Amino acid sequence: MEKLKKTSILRSLPVLACLLFPSVSDARDGSENYIWEGLFLGGLNSNGWEAHGGVMWMPVPYVGLSATLGLDSEIHEFSDWWGNGIGDVLDYDFIDDSDYDYCTRLLLKPSVVFRSPALLRFESQDLGIHLFASPGLTLAVPALGSRNASWAYWNVSAGINATIDRYVFYLGYSYSNYSLLDGHPYTHHGIDVDNPGNTHSVWIGVGYKL
Repeated sequence: MEKLKKTSILRSLPVLACLLFPSVSDARDGSENYIWEGLFLGGLNSNGWEAHGGVMWMPVPYVGLSATLGLDSEIHEFSDWWGNGIGDVLDYDFIDDSDYDYCTRLLLKPSVVFRSPALLRFESQDLGIHLFASPGLTLAVPALGSRNASWAYWNVSAGINATIDRYVFYLGYSYSNYSLLDGHPYTHHGIDVDNPGNTHSVWIGVGYKL
């Protein structure tokens, strides 16, 4: 009798696995041949604005790697872009001006990507809705004028994405111990803090499967 029970349990394991975990082809939403993705992300954070471009590699449906290169900067004042008076034309001369003092840092972000199976799927639209989480590193070039700024920080991102055919649309939130003002750099707004704090970011993005 015991042997019979054990045999029944073993036979039921494949069925349970199918119920708990979608198949590989199902997880890729019909695009199982596309393991690469080019992406562009942009948003606002507690420092100002940020923008990144990069690639993602998903050799298996739920886990992959990504790397992006981008900028983090203070938000430019409206007058710097459009002039100080009504009717002024767009003027980029301030970029070469010695008074240009907006703090900007170049960022490289390698990370591990975890993606859930599709929470919702609309076959007629070839649309799948997924959750994702992405822990990683922020490698940042110190800003102009900074002293003893760190080069490496940790970050974690999470959010939701919608896959439509080969396009992927992202809405995410990130948190990191990185700060644009680490090392007391030159800033347009004259901010000088001993503890610049962590960075919160909200961003959107678009990707294309390759």
